[in-house]
Order: sequence, then C-alpha cells, then structure tokens
Amino acid sequence: MIDPEDVGSVGAHLLALEDPTPHNQARYVLSGPEDVSGSQIVELVEQVAGTKVESVEFKATGWLDDLVAAGVFPEKVLPSIMAGFEPLWEERCSLAKTQTSMEVLRLAPPKRTIVDAFKTMLEE
Repeated sequence: MIDPEDVGSVGAHLLALEDPTPHNQARYVLSGPEDVSGSQIVELVEQVAGTKVESVEFKATGWLDDLVAAGVFPEKVLPSIMAGFEPLWEERCSLAKTQTSMEVLRLAPPKRTIVDAFKTMLEE
C-alpha cells in the first residue's frame, strides 16, 4: 500500500524538475515504506476503535464491473484479474517482490506509514 500523499509527492517532484526528460515514458513502481497485510489493517482498526472485529472479508470486486462498463478494460480479462486477487486475499504477497523503483527512491521516497494514513483519514 502507498499513501496518496506519497504518490502526490512523487508527481510534484517530477513536475518541479528542471529537466524531466529522463523520466519521459518511464514506468515506475510505487509502494509504501512498509509491508502491510489485510490482517494488520484490521488490527489497527481494532486498536483505534477499541473493540474486536469479529468477521472481516476484504474480497469486494464490484468495482471491476464499473471499470469494464467505463471501457477501462474488456470483460474477457476479468478471470485473469480475479485470479491475481487470490494471492492478495491469502496474504501471500509482499513488498519484497514489488519494491519501489530506485528512481522514485532518489526523487521522493515514500514516507507515510499505514498508521499515518489512517490517522489522516480519521481527522477528516
């Protein structure tokens, strides 16, 4: 996970460069400064709410239909996308395999943790 504020920081740094041409057509991986699982997010919610969360299922996929309807991608790719969710839901993914690109780390390394993001959401 990455906090939207960190994504914005990368964009702002790119826009402020005197010569951004080395980044033209570049593709970068952005991920937060810490590895976070769904279970850890539930634990954080429990701590802040002061109560035990009894049952959690984070498998919402309804938004995919909206993306298909908007023409973002064809319906025939849905099975592939759904197959990609399984490792996420089973918490078999980690930042070790999706590390932030070195160019991003040099430019504006992500700093905000999940706790930082959660506190900001609660303030709003």
